[in-house]
Amino acid sequence: MSVMVFGKVHKVIDLQEATGALQAMLDKYVPGYFSSALAQGHVEKYRSGMGSPVCVYCIQPERVTAKEDKGVKDMMYYAGRRQEDDIRKARAKEG
Repeated sequence: MSVMVFGKVHKVIDLQEATGALQAMLDKYVPGYFSSALAQGHVEKYRSGMGSPVCVYCIQPERVTAKEDKGVKDMMYYAGRRQEDDIRKARAKEG
């Protein structure tokens, strides 16, 4: 499903709130995939390859629209999928 949300946006400044929001997304979309919870220190110190920090924004919805999309099955999370297994498969393809 594809969703578009329109409303007022603000940047989440509190590190604990930002980490909690990111963990909630991981729990919803890839439950059990990572072997430990997201650490606040990781969120605070992480930088992308371009040097950008993690930013979390909160949307106060005023209007929401949605449509269904089937997606690519091989790229989707499934119950029992683990990060370790994906890493092992990627390494096997490399060498």
